[in-house]
Amino acid sequence: MRFVSYEEGSAGVFSEREMYRLWQTRADKSEYPDFPCWKQDMLRSGVFEKL
Repeated sequence: MRFVSYEEGSAGVFSEREMYRLWQTRADKSEYPDFPCWKQDMLRSGVFEKL
């Protein structure tokens, strides 16, 4: 599965593994303690979209 983002600072097309790396390096772990929670919120808010 691939994901796309048009947000400044994270624009591009990403695989699931690349999304996981973004979560590891950029996500606030106090707000998003695990990857599934972060990914769901990013998709719901429109930061990322499924291709």
